Amino acid sequence: MPLWPNGEEQRELENIIIRGARTAATLEQIIQLEIGDWRKSDKRKWMEIGERYYRNKPDILERQRTAIGASGAKEIVGNLANNKLTNPFTRKLVDQKVGYLLGKR
Repeated sequence: MPLWPNGEEQRELENIIIRGARTAATLEQIIQLEIGDWRKSDKRKWMEIGERYYRNKPDILERQRTAIGASGAKEIVGNLANNKLTNPFTRKLVDQKVGYLLGKR
């Protein structure tokens, strides 16, 4: 059995390569696909959550006080205090870590 195809097999391989090259995506299409995949990824979602916490906008700010109403369903209660305390502790931790990793000795 020869190592290299000859004749008909060689032409078939060349045709496969040529057809593949014609249907290949352009660089712009590849970049668009990669960006789209990254935008939908869980990693990006976690990055956005981390950035929100770094900017001192945690999830607790979106919380509503609720109680079970007369209908038996949860209802937002307007007459109760809805105090929300936040602190920039996440920012402090991140800044400390960056300083430690990138600081000069």
